[in-house]
Amino acid sequence: MKINKGTAVYDDAQASIKTSGLIGDKYVKIDPGGSGVGLKPGEIITRTSVPADIEDLIIGKYAFRYVKTGPDEAPSK
Repeated sequence: MKINKGTAVYDDAQASIKTSGLIGDKYVKIDPGGSGVGLKPGEIITRTSVPADIEDLIIGKYAFRYVKTGPDEAPSK
């Protein structure tokens, strides 16, 4: 990934995967940081984060809502 020349990105920058809208496309958001120590050409952003996958959260909650966990246990909610 290339960042436009003249864009300040510091050594404490963070890259995150974000989603546009409910079912939208994914994109990379860069928080440029602010340590004052700039990244040089070719250096790598090492701080990253990945959000929870909304599909997994929704499907997991409703698809497995009433699954028994054992022979003598009530269905979990």
